Amino acid sequence: METAITLAINSEGLEVNAVYIGEVRIPQQFEAAVTAKVIKQQNAATVLMTRNVTMIDSDTTVIVAQAEADVQVKLGVARNAARVVVEQAKATALQKVLRAEAEGFQAIATELSLSVDQVLAFKKSRMIRELGSAGEILVVGFADEHLSVKERA
Repeated sequence: METAITLAINSEGLEVNAVYIGEVRIPQQFEAAVTAKVIKQQNAATVLMTRNVTMIDSDTTVIVAQAEADVQVKLGVARNAARVVVEQAKATALQKVLRAEAEGFQAIATELSLSVDQVLAFKKSRMIRELGSAGEILVVGFADEHLSVKERA
């Protein structure tokens, strides 16, 4: 208070030597006004903190959603890559089986001096025999010297 008084009267060329305060009365409305002001400041701080929490929640929701989307994309890419590997493995295995089968038929043809047509007829009859074990089948083909319409029980 002394500093405030000194600043106020210094411009008049006066000097403050001492400040004495006698009785100071604070009206009841002053306490209520101070309390209301403090509550208002606390409410403003609470609103600001609530806003910050809401913003952080929103940012977190966006980050989580983006992470989940990234995970789904990576899972899809990984699943598709796995399918490609599996299909390539199946194709390679089938290729090896067919190559071995062709080599086997070539060996049969060489050993028994069979023509290509005779080997194909042998292969056809072998396939019909394998399929026939599953029950009744109907084999349909073009009528020529090697293929004809037959029914096998």
